[in-house]
Amino acid sequence: GASEVWPYTCEMFNDWVLAAIKMSREDPYFPDCHMIPQWCYASMVDYWVPHGRHLESDLRQLHPNMANLSMHVENSEGMSDTPGPCVRFNITTDCINSTNMELLREHFADDFAYVQPFVDQSKAKKGQAAGDPT
Repeated sequence: GASEVWPYTCEMFNDWVLAAIKMSREDPYFPDCHMIPQWCYASMVDYWVPHGRHLESDLRQLHPNMANLSMHVENSEGMSDTPGPCVRFNITTDCINSTNMELLREHFADDFAYVQPFVDQSKAKKGQAAGDPT
């Protein structure tokens, strides 16, 4: 299982990654949506709009019925005066050890193969760099 210590550490994050991958393999209903490859969803739809800073305008262009869509920002780190624990304790992808990185690459292989090229193509149309997370 994953250890939980305060303050959060890279070791704890690696423990969580390993436990989450193991649990998601054992239980398809594992309640952490971060571990569900996006290709599970994207492979079953007719249209796909990447989630980013331009989501509202992208959705408005999808269909005339959505032309006046107004979305409110919720559940965002930027909404609070206090940053979340990952920001406070500098827990980033740099923390992931090589073993876990390989497990993540294997777990999300379909995302890298099928979703990432679509995201890169979509960002290129908007003039963003492929590595830009927005």
